[in-house]
Amino acid sequence: MTSPAQQECFASQPTANPVNASSKSPKAGPAASEKTDHDVAPLAKPVDMFSNRDSILPDRWGAEFESPEGTAGWWSRLTFGWMTPVFRVGWKRHLDAEDVWRLGPSWRVASLSAEFDAAWQQELLAEKERAAAPEPDPFLPKSRRPRPPRGASLWRAMYHSWFWRMAPIGILKFTSDMATMFSPLMAKYILDFVANSRADQAGQDGDYPRVDALPPIWNGYALGLRDVCWGDGERSLSLGIVTHLLHPITILTRSSLFLLPLSVPSLRYAFGLYVMQILASLLLNYFFQVVSTQGMALRAALTSTLYRKSLRLSASARKEFNVGKVMTIVATDTTRVETFLLYVHLIWTAPVQVFVLTVLICSQLGLPALAGIAILVLFSPIQSRLMRSLGALRREVAPITDSRVKLFSEILQGMRVIKFFGWEEPFLEKVEGIRAQEVQRILKRSLTTAFITAIAFGIPVLSASVAIVIYGATNSLDPTKVFPALTWFGQLRVPLMFLPQGIVAWADFRVALDRISRLLLAPELDPQPPIDPDADHAVSVTNADFAWDVPDATASAATPATPSNGDSKLASENSNSIPAPELPLPTLRNITLAIPHGALTAIVGAVGSGKSSLLNALIGEMKCTAGAITLAGSLGYCPQQAWIQNASLRDNILFGKEFDRTRYLEAVRDCALIKDLEVLPDGDLTRVGEKGVNLS
Repeated sequence: MTSPAQQECFASQPTANPVNASSKSPKAGPAASEKTDHDVAPLAKPVDMFSNRDSILPDRWGAEFESPEGTAGWWSRLTFGWMTPVFRVGWKRHLDAEDVWRLGPSWRVASLSAEFDAAWQQELLAEKERAAAPEPDPFLPKSRRPRPPRGASLWRAMYHSWFWRMAPIGILKFTSDMATMFSPLMAKYILDFVANSRADQAGQDGDYPRVDALPPIWNGYALGLRDVCWGDGERSLSLGIVTHLLHPITILTRSSLFLLPLSVPSLRYAFGLYVMQILASLLLNYFFQVVSTQGMALRAALTSTLYRKSLRLSASARKEFNVGKVMTIVATDTTRVETFLLYVHLIWTAPVQVFVLTVLICSQLGLPALAGIAILVLFSPIQSRLMRSLGALRREVAPITDSRVKLFSEILQGMRVIKFFGWEEPFLEKVEGIRAQEVQRILKRSLTTAFITAIAFGIPVLSASVAIVIYGATNSLDPTKVFPALTWFGQLRVPLMFLPQGIVAWADFRVALDRISRLLLAPELDPQPPIDPDADHAVSVTNADFAWDVPDATASAATPATPSNGDSKLASENSNSIPAPELPLPTLRNITLAIPHGALTAIVGAVGSGKSSLLNALIGEMKCTAGAITLAGSLGYCPQQAWIQNASLRDNILFGKEFDRTRYLEAVRDCALIKDLEVLPDGDLTRVGEKGVNLS
């Protein structure tokens, strides 16, 4: 059914989507020559500064091949060996988009979204089953009553779809933490061995000075060991290898030069220290690589699901979830979910690290260590309080950000009216007022975060200093006890730093989860009417009643979603008012319609008679409260409001369809576009710009 006069089009089969615009009619001039994307050779690539560009590329390289990560072995994954070809090419020339491998099937958005959608649909189905369950006997005791039905949980859907992707990775983090925490024990054993070796040599030969007579050399050697187990980078690791594995070990003192013998225990401790450091580094880096990719994968799945949901929102749901709010949820809340996955294993491993490190420190320093740990414990409530206030500030910022984005969207859409009436200053003041509220809370949040960071970095240093001072006041400072303890106090800073960040990520995650859940659970349009290819008519409506969604009681007093341009009696005369929630909106009643196959049918009527409403009813924008609709095929709907993509004219004509030259030229001629295309600089390849800004 089409009606060019009414500027509205409804077809039982989609209109032949035209096909290319640089392909013109034979009658067109040179500017409208028959060139298409398929006829024109691709543009030549810029000349690379390296003449042997192709010779440096490895086999199976580029976007036409899948990433080798999926087929790489465990050692290649652990050491990122499968990335070696990328580094080799990047070393010789700049990398570009053509050098990026194609994602494997399991990492593509379609696969990820399907996996998440399956889990979410299971939740929705379980919710319906729980809601349909019979009411429990009120005379039963509470202990025997079944649990009240729970709603669909986005958390459970994420758990069921992503648990086995994330759970095994926690073992890597735990193993890396254990290797890091027990590395100082190897350093302690090496220090004990060196001290005993020196004592034995001093006892055998009186010329050798005692250990306690060499404080500078002893302290320097111990600091070197401390750098090996606490420091980072190749310098510290190389220092440890050279210091412990070279034979003989030479130590220069003020008065003499003596050798320490190399023995099996020294090699064992040095090798153990080396293996622990390498293992901790490999596992920790692989852990962060996996959680980062899994976080991006979950974000991609959520974004795809939210996009499809936004296209199915009912009229009442669109009042709550306008474009600005949906964009904020997609851009901000999905990022918070991704961030939480980075901390999900840090949240439970951090307390384990704190407990193990506390035991190790106490085993070295004894009761004085409790003084330092007590300082950490005393500051924990302060951190918790700051965390709660930080979460509250984040929850306050979210609705303000939504209102700002919504206001900006409305301003951009109504910019011509604002300019015409000279309303720039009032709207600017309104935007600045909302932005001032947002900035005020962001400043408070930043100051709170700064205090949390200062506590996380400063308190471990203070606690270590207090513990060492108290220990030194009652005991001699034995390097075999002091330096491992200092190392553990330094390691204690890491979980105490990440644990608050993990709690903040958890608070943001809960807020994001609630906002995403409310969008996914929002009412949807009625499902598409049943399709019967053997139906006698292309469109058949029998005794049908249609109604617009009744807004919820909590809906704002904004203008209700009504048909466009006054083509319905359903529109309220006062656009700033809204009917009472309990009163149904006016409906189209007792509609019977039969459109034959292949017929051009026009709906004729006065302004406000319901022409647009009927078309919206046929595509599911209005609820069918009675009667039935039957379709013989797919639908195509062209609304009365102009809508255009920020793409080329050809892309707007094709609208996602494959290029068919004959069909495209026929459509361009039928729409009388050839003359218009001739005057455009690039023909049908001219980009129309945002809302057709490049067109007349």
